[in-house]
Amino acid sequence: MARGCGRYPVVVFLHGHCQSGEVDHYLQWEHLGIVLAKSGYLAVMPQIPDIASVLAGQPPLTTIDQLLTWIRGRWEHHDVLLPAPSTAVIGHSYGGLLAGRYASEVGSVAALATLHSSWEHDAPQLAGILETLAIPKLLVLGKKDAMSLVSERLWNSMPLPSHRATFENAGHWDYLPRSSTNCGTRSACSFYPAAAFTILDMFLSRYLPPEKATDLYDRIPDDLRPPTLQLTPEQEFFAGGNWLREIDLMAGDAECAVQLDQRVRATTFVPPVVGLNPLQAAQRVLDARLKPVVKGSGNKVVKQRPRGGRRAEVESEVELELGRQPIS
Repeated sequence: MARGCGRYPVVVFLHGHCQSGEVDHYLQWEHLGIVLAKSGYLAVMPQIPDIASVLAGQPPLTTIDQLLTWIRGRWEHHDVLLPAPSTAVIGHSYGGLLAGRYASEVGSVAALATLHSSWEHDAPQLAGILETLAIPKLLVLGKKDAMSLVSERLWNSMPLPSHRATFENAGHWDYLPRSSTNCGTRSACSFYPAAAFTILDMFLSRYLPPEKATDLYDRIPDDLRPPTLQLTPEQEFFAGGNWLREIDLMAGDAECAVQLDQRVRATTFVPPVVGLNPLQAAQRVLDARLKPVVKGSGNKVVKQRPRGGRRAEVESEVELELGRQPIS
């Protein structure tokens, strides 16, 4: 656990149900854990022996809660973790349904992501969770795995912000190495696992960044599409070969396609107004479709929150702190 780099959010990943009976199925998701750890997260990937019980109404919610309590309170490195609710829960298949139940019923959670979870097909009694959770949500779906798709009615009823990545040919088990598991067949597109993990990484970075990465929300676009990076050889080494290029590479492969959708609140960039007089500052804030809130007294703005250049939701407040500066 690296120290001196700020504190880290916690991401809990919940595996799905492998019908071939692999007792160590949760270990097959190591690559996702590596991606999350390299991006500044503590990745927690517990074994849930009775994961299929989520459909019977008896999911192991207490087990997850106890695990997080131990990690944040008694684990030897707990001091480098951001406090709750700096937690995301993500899951594959049944694990995604369990993640939704945990976010809805138990945990103090900041973000939810599910990979190929059959909300309306296998668990229509749980689909209402997506219509009530106001935290950021990401659904990763595959048209080849039709049971993972959500109806437009459900998608349009989900509170903002909500994101959806629909892979054209992705199957239920495409996220795992092809030679490591007998859980199911895969599609012909070799880019899908890394592309899905990249989108998940962008989602988490936008809504649950590590402590010292405070500008990621401003830099990550609404559709979560990663930028084209020009890295130095040293940066490529520390990036571990994953340079956020998978979606661009898929564009040239007939077997690969992904559609990125989002329902998010309108945002705008906060104008820098420090040094301006109160009337000028307030007008610039209003022109940016934001609400100025003036505090203190004086002839100049000496501090503003959020600072200039940050992105904020339209109609949100910008605090302008006044002070006195000599009139030249």
